[in-house]
Amino acid sequence: MVRVITQETFNEVIKENMEEFNMTMAEAIEEAVQQFEAQGVDLSNIIKSGDLGQDSNPIVQCLHQLKEVNDIASDNEHILSELKFLQDECQKDIAKKILAGKEGAYNILLDLLEKSKANKEVEVQIYRTLTSIMTGYPDLFDERGVNILSSTLAKTKDLDILKSALKWCRECCIKHENNRQIIFNSCIVINFKTILKTALFKEVCGVIRSLCLDDDVRINVSKAHEHARTLAVDLLCPLTELLKELKDKKEELCDVLLTISTLMVRNEFCTKVYEVGILQLIADIMSSYHEDEKITRTCMILLKTLAGNDDVKAHIIQQKNSLITLIMHSIGKHQRNPVSAATGLGLIAALALRNPSNCKIICDLGAAELICNSMKMHPQDINVQRRGCWAARNIVSRNKELKCEFLKLGIEELLLFTMKQFKECNDDAKAALRDLGCSVKLIEQWTGKGLGCQQGVRELFPSGYSEHGTLVPRKMGSGMIGRYWFLFRETD
Repeated sequence: MVRVITQETFNEVIKENMEEFNMTMAEAIEEAVQQFEAQGVDLSNIIKSGDLGQDSNPIVQCLHQLKEVNDIASDNEHILSELKFLQDECQKDIAKKILAGKEGAYNILLDLLEKSKANKEVEVQIYRTLTSIMTGYPDLFDERGVNILSSTLAKTKDLDILKSALKWCRECCIKHENNRQIIFNSCIVINFKTILKTALFKEVCGVIRSLCLDDDVRINVSKAHEHARTLAVDLLCPLTELLKELKDKKEELCDVLLTISTLMVRNEFCTKVYEVGILQLIADIMSSYHEDEKITRTCMILLKTLAGNDDVKAHIIQQKNSLITLIMHSIGKHQRNPVSAATGLGLIAALALRNPSNCKIICDLGAAELICNSMKMHPQDINVQRRGCWAARNIVSRNKELKCEFLKLGIEELLLFTMKQFKECNDDAKAALRDLGCSVKLIEQWTGKGLGCQQGVRELFPSGYSEHGTLVPRKMGSGMIGRYWFLFRETD
């Protein structure tokens, strides 16, 4: 368990070191840090600058100045200067964000935002400052923030204000499930389709993807799938149509491709975008940007998602303009990049899964060589090694005649190396070796002891027997057996 302390406790220790041991400020801070770290205290939330009085801290002073603002027009330059200072300070570390939050920065900035609706420059800077404070620290967000955000997205036409508001919205969603649900349940998402018609594709797509995250370790159940499913109904087709308009805009193109992939959470959605011509659009993009590693990789991520639908997977291979040829060429061209190599091998594994005819076509285009070369190039990358195992196994598992090509290229040695290098890949590598017909030692994870029913129950519940040989009912944990009450009587 991580141990934490308050800023006040840290400051008191510094003060004590200075007064009792006649240390300088720098020496007192260094000694305090060493003391707490030796005790296993996490100091990431502590400001170590030595501002012993709260009122003397520059962030606190800045917030006092902003709180006292009444007339935005007359204090415009001063307000912008204070906001910029607060933004820059909070970008430095989490400790300054926590201090700002503790001193009421969130409500002070929202109060200021409500006063500055006629001042675009100040409004934009307030959103930027809020984003700076809440990046990595989204706990401050509440219903009041949702209402202001909703009003801004619904009524504001200025692109700069919309852009800064959307960036703030995205940061509030990251690693915070409650914020995502508050935002999703508001009317904010209704405005996305309208905002997509503006030039803010990147920002809107960023918010859409953040609403579909499942990254909050503090909660047990996420609504990421539900959010993605609901958003997909209204946004998948408009996003697919956007691909036609963004062929000359690389950054926006990547964002839209990733967002489509994020929303593709059901089989029928894959069919839906296939029917509006997404495979042809992807083929055109990959052909136009075959030199661009990022766009090519993003296209492969989307294709892997689409390959989850068996019908669409067959269409990928049978595409008239030979999409599969473009895919194999792109994987080979960018395989020196470990991320692209892993993405490409994952796509090959998805296309080959449960489809023998696809495997033959893929292998004829050099899949075996691509897989082996990628694993050789990136021996220390676990993602490349694991997906290489998947790809090789999926190709040969139902096409035993294809294993000779892999064996000639030395796949057995590569898989044995993977097993030795990464324990996490043991099962994947063994499965590939088994389907390739190689010698592999498979360990049975659990075997029974060959005991009779009576003796077996005695061993399972040694303390559960009464003197008459009856198994006494009792509560036994939360496992499968523990969910039942047993009564067993010995027989002659």
